[in-house]
Amino acid sequence: MENCLKELIEVITITGKGTTKKEAVEKAFSNLQKEVFKKVPDPIIHMVPNKVFFRDVRETEKDEAFMYVFMKRTTTTFDVTIDVEVTIKYIEL
Repeated sequence: MENCLKELIEVITITGKGTTKKEAVEKAFSNLQKEVFKKVPDPIIHMVPNKVFFRDVRETEKDEAFMYVFMKRTTTTFDVTIDVEVTIKYIEL
């Protein structure tokens, strides 16, 4: 009987956006599973991130005001792009 369990190492690029760096990274990693399922059509048994590389981290500040005069405030947005090396174990059908 042949072993159907296969192992694959992939580099997945994920992005996230949030009001803090932590929130942006959390949103990026919530998309990791979706990206892996797009690349591997077979049933996935186990995923392990091996390495994480921050490719791009951007902080954007924007001044806002109600009717251009009242209640001025500055909002900050973080955009992150992360490369994750993932070991994927799946069953080849």
